[in-house]
Amino acid sequence: MMLRLAWRNVWRQRRRTLLTVSAITFATLVLVFMLAIQYSTYAIAIENTLSVFSGSFQVQRIGYQDDRRMDDTIADPNSLLAAISERLDTNAVAARAYGLGLISSKQRSQGVEVVGVMPTEEGRVSTVPHLIVEGRYLEKPEAMEAVLGKPLASNLQVEVGEELIFLGQGRHGSLAVAAIEVVGIFDSGAEELDQGTVHMPLPAFQSTFDLRDDVHAIVVGNIPLAQLEAASAATQALLPNGGVLEVVEWQRLIPGLEQAIALDQAGAWIMYLVLVIIVVLSILTTFLMSVMERIREFGVMLALGVSTRRIASLIMLETTLLVGLGVSIGLLLGSAAVEYLRLNGLAIPGASELASQFHLPSVIHPRLTPLSVIAGPLIVSVLTLLAALYPAGRITRLKPVDAMSAV
Repeated sequence: MMLRLAWRNVWRQRRRTLLTVSAITFATLVLVFMLAIQYSTYAIAIENTLSVFSGSFQVQRIGYQDDRRMDDTIADPNSLLAAISERLDTNAVAARAYGLGLISSKQRSQGVEVVGVMPTEEGRVSTVPHLIVEGRYLEKPEAMEAVLGKPLASNLQVEVGEELIFLGQGRHGSLAVAAIEVVGIFDSGAEELDQGTVHMPLPAFQSTFDLRDDVHAIVVGNIPLAQLEAASAATQALLPNGGVLEVVEWQRLIPGLEQAIALDQAGAWIMYLVLVIIVVLSILTTFLMSVMERIREFGVMLALGVSTRRIASLIMLETTLLVGLGVSIGLLLGSAAVEYLRLNGLAIPGASELASQFHLPSVIHPRLTPLSVIAGPLIVSVLTLLAALYPAGRITRLKPVDAMSAV
């Protein structure tokens, strides 16, 4: 009976009910739609950024990521490479070595990071081999050849076919000196990578830096974001006991990316909260109007023996029906909008240059996630029901005589 009575009361003022439901629908639709786009964008940005160079995660000697010491190497990497590849059922596994030093052309010199890579395997864990704009990528493992970023080549005033001289520190304090031929120039769009990174074949790197057969990292790439945690745990289980090696996940490899996402999330959630509060305050006004208009009616009910708690429960039930109707419609419309964009894509005119800086495609295909489906409707529902507690609370203090004499 209470449910039937609440439903009839809801539709007493059809225009007011429709406006209230529309406000709830709008807030829910916006949250579902924006959260789906926001978190889909985060996932795309993370996966695309990781695919450029760092890989999904890396295996390193404990402490190497923080100190970058030349002597902190992984011995006998081939057996571990094979074990990881078999365990994760992927061929996107490659070894790397890193060294710092000064590289010089005939015109200029610059400090760089030289990366020793496996020429045939690097393309499986990084997009750099596929982003060559001049010349070619590395081919011969033993050759003293290199590829470098376009801004670095421009700064050094060097072209494909010219020679660079590298001077750095090798293992155990030895001197690393090499004459390297530039065979290719890449343009990844990642400013830090393009301006200060040189790739050379891993065997040539090991010879130059006196690493023998050791490497600094084993890079695992092309792991979907949803599977990263499981893949990292499976890889950690393969590492030898004794705490010599560790799995370094993307949050430590690219800390700036996680911080940028956290900052953007904070700003977005503040905006969403302000939107919902504005909607809730407008709805609270209609709730108060509805209660004040029915004060005499509530007085009669109290005089007939209906408790104030029962009347307050009726008001909350009416609010629940309004919230349920608005949230359901908003969730349906928001999900439909996201599904449409998933199939057709969302292109933001004039933002392609900005998107490329964050490794985002020019067209985004958002997807619904549990967060976007649950968080938005839940926030709207909870805040709206909390707002309804105020007019319902006023009923509990109502006296029959005062209510019946109200104008």
